[in-house]
Amino acid sequence: MDEKLNLLREKIENITDPYLKKPLKETEGIKHLAIDEESNIVTLIIAVGKKDGEEEKIIRRTIAKIVKLDLGYSGLKLEIEEHKVYNGITN
Repeated sequence: MDEKLNLLREKIENITDPYLKKPLKETEGIKHLAIDEESNIVTLIIAVGKKDGEEEKIIRRTIAKIVKLDLGYSGLKLEIEEHKVYNGITN
């Protein structure tokens, strides 16, 4: 399980946030990542620079391709949040 989760995390961390132009690893964009072994479904919560619009569509398609086509999981539950900014610092 840990090996699968680590591989999945590694692939998703390398996805570039289209709005911030930085990989999710650098923006600490992965907020929750889990694999339901029984149903073979990935649950993922990420934070990006801007929610909605074309940037969100791009990142959704990229993640779905990795999870379903590249790694062969049967489903994906994906929630996207916008990074919160406090005094110019992104969280």
